[in-house]
Amino acid sequence: MKQLYLRIILFIFLVSTISGLYAQGDIMMQGWYWDYPKTPDNANWADTLLLKATELGQAGFTFIWLPPLSRAASSNWSNGYDPKDLFDYGEFGQGATGFGTRQDVDDLISALSAHNIKAVADLVYNHRDGGSIEDNQGLKNYIVNFFDADKINTYQANPFPYDRMRVVLPLGGTSGHGAGDYYFKLRSKSQHSKFYNWEYQLYMWTDKVGWQNQSAILESEPNGGSNCNQTFNTIYLGRHILGNIDADVCGIDEFKLTLTENDFNASGDAVYIEFNGRSSGYSDLYIHGIWSAAEQADIVDELYYQTYTTYAWVPSGRGKMDWSYFKPNSNNTTYLAGNWDWMYFYYDYDQFQQKTRDTLFSWTRWNWSDIGIRGIRADAVKHFSPEFMGDLLDNLHDNNMIPEMVVGEWYDANPQTLANWVNNVYLYMDNDTKQAIAPRIFDFSLRDALRNACDTYDYDVRNIFNASIV
Repeated sequence: MKQLYLRIILFIFLVSTISGLYAQGDIMMQGWYWDYPKTPDNANWADTLLLKATELGQAGFTFIWLPPLSRAASSNWSNGYDPKDLFDYGEFGQGATGFGTRQDVDDLISALSAHNIKAVADLVYNHRDGGSIEDNQGLKNYIVNFFDADKINTYQANPFPYDRMRVVLPLGGTSGHGAGDYYFKLRSKSQHSKFYNWEYQLYMWTDKVGWQNQSAILESEPNGGSNCNQTFNTIYLGRHILGNIDADVCGIDEFKLTLTENDFNASGDAVYIEFNGRSSGYSDLYIHGIWSAAEQADIVDELYYQTYTTYAWVPSGRGKMDWSYFKPNSNNTTYLAGNWDWMYFYYDYDQFQQKTRDTLFSWTRWNWSDIGIRGIRADAVKHFSPEFMGDLLDNLHDNNMIPEMVVGEWYDANPQTLANWVNNVYLYMDNDTKQAIAPRIFDFSLRDALRNACDTYDYDVRNIFNASIV
């Protein structure tokens, strides 16, 4: 293997608890950096760390933080924050991950353990990516029935991010829908003023007719259609339409799509519909109605809403999930609002679903029992409830698994915000768990003060002594 010089970032800022600091001899090192060489580069970072295990142990490091180890969705160049197959650490016929093979991971952790260094896993409990497409009834209910202006005003509810979904109108086969004219009526679901004039992009295709490599069409107003005593615009398969959500009384943009028998497979097909936000961000634009001229009926209720959220096929055979494990679903009222609820990354787990919790708890226990992990770095803890973290630690404790390092990552320089997370995790821990496991958080407040002391001219370095959360 090519010899790689080990560039590892030592955390200068403290990893803090509210109840007290760990023994002075405990030092964690970040055992990777953002652009660390990966297996597609003919590198093997797991092996690189293994070769440094003796040196790291002699230097006094007691913990080493590893990057996310699960098979990633994007590629082996990924740093792993887009986990796909949770239990695949480089095996099951899929080859190495960006970090190495499962055997490489096992060898590394054995070498670290031999030098009294405990491996800390970077575990992503907030979201998942890389699933396959499936019908999502929970999403349809959220968009069509649940989301409205009152929930925006009262709960600051957000629309579902439509770059993570598509809408499907069945064609051919037993659907009863075939060639003819279809009038798609689009509008804001809530008709809230915050979405007035927001830009959108509309795109439709079938299995037979895809991208036509033509320029986008700008909508022409007024195009509210027959419901508004206005005309309509024409849309074509494989070509984008650029429009704006109307602020007038009508509020509807109507688009006519003409399908011929050559546009779809008669045995079974669909009109696939995707939206995009252009420069305005996410809106609550949705399909309010579809008039089928051939059937003389509104067929909007026959739409399917789909997301890439099924993991029934994962090669590891474990961690299988479908849409009901994520937000929104049929059993949970969510407003997709605020840090804990909004879908900042990929598809957000619903940690209040028992089956979701069971899967993530099982994955964590497997990291302990099968991989040899002895610490947890919980990614993006600001984006899910501390209740989940407290219950997770209870579950580990109940199974005689006592991680000596549990640290949350909340990127914020406000010491009270950071301290509140630790305190809130404690609120959800059983008393016996509190005696055994101490959750901590990266002290970005202290880190920020240290950075300013180094980089900011005339900075009062005495601020450092008041910056930490402890």
